[in-house]
Amino acid sequence: MKMMSETLALTDAQKAQIKPILADEVAALKALKDDTATAEDAKRAKARDIRTAHAAKIRAVLTPEQQAKFDEMRPAGGSKKKKGE
Repeated sequence: MKMMSETLALTDAQKAQIKPILADEVAALKALKDDTATAEDAKRAKARDIRTAHAAKIRAVLTPEQQAKFDEMRPAGGSKKKKGE
């Protein structure tokens, strides 16, 4: 949240709106990780869906300028950047 706040220059109102979205995302990803009945491939797909859905919720709170910066912050395909890139 701190990096996002600084990079996007979030207002206090935006921070208040985004904080519960991020908390929900963390909880959803933890629940998915703890789910032993779901296959790993399905978990990866579901995690990608969770991240995409929460990113859309965050984008809705941002100004167009912030949205452009936010999109640059997020790696393509929802995967983490490889080391050294």
